Amino acid sequence: MRPAGAARVLVEKDALRPVTLTLKLTAADVGDLTVALTLSKWDEAPRIEVPPADQIE
Repeated sequence: MRPAGAARVLVEKDALRPVTLTLKLTAADVGDLTVALTLSKWDEAPRIEVPPADQIE
C-alpha cells in the first residue's frame, strides 16, 4: 500500500503569504500523522539563539 496524504495551505488575503500549512499523511507502517505549521511575523528579523558550547557536537 502506498502512503496517502493531503495538504492544506491557508493564505493571507492581502499579502498572499502562507499563514497555516497542514499535512495529513497515512502510511501502513506508521499509521496516521498530522503536521500543522503556523507562520507569522513575516516582517520581523529572525532571532537565533546559539546553544551553549557544551551542547554542540
